[in-house]
Amino acid sequence: MKFSNADWLALRMPIAVIVVVMLSGAALVAGTHAALKKTNANVIASEKSLKEARDQLYKSGEEKNRILRFSQSYLDLQQAGFVGEEERINWVDALRATSLQLKLFGANYQIEARQAYKPQGLPDTGNFHLYRSVMKLDLGLLHEEDLMRFLGALANQKVGLFSLQTCSLQNSRSGGAVQTKGQPNLKADCTIDWITLSESKEQESP
Repeated sequence: MKFSNADWLALRMPIAVIVVVMLSGAALVAGTHAALKKTNANVIASEKSLKEARDQLYKSGEEKNRILRFSQSYLDLQQAGFVGEEERINWVDALRATSLQLKLFGANYQIEARQAYKPQGLPDTGNFHLYRSVMKLDLGLLHEEDLMRFLGALANQKVGLFSLQTCSLQNSRSGGAVQTKGQPNLKADCTIDWITLSESKEQESP
């Protein structure tokens, strides 16, 4: 079948409409595909954000539980003078109180500058840092048992954590004679480390 010029002229408008409809349909399909792709990307991003939020919530819950679990122990150590700043005045007061309690002959002391302390085998302490202050101590004693009694009573004062490093006993009697009641028979020279734990790095204090 052959189309005349008149026929082509008559079909020109319908054909143009069909072409426009086809092009519009193709554009609509392409746009729909792009929209679906963007929607899928948004869904994936939302799911990732939701997962991160859930993970963060879980971690914060775990952190909260950890804080609640150890908070009392932390407060106990803080009250005992182990966590936080040095309490040198309390240490000295404890020395004097212990000497008076046991009716000894006084306690002479000298405290050196605080310094960072990293004992061998110490696990990672995170943001916390150990420090120690070395104390030289000499005591007048009636007999050897007074030294152990003194250290035990000092620990019971709960003014901090200390570690006995060295201790030597010397006879303070002259000519082997036992001293009178108001005089010591022995002299103890000891070195004690006072240990503290601080949450942040600090300058060493004199």
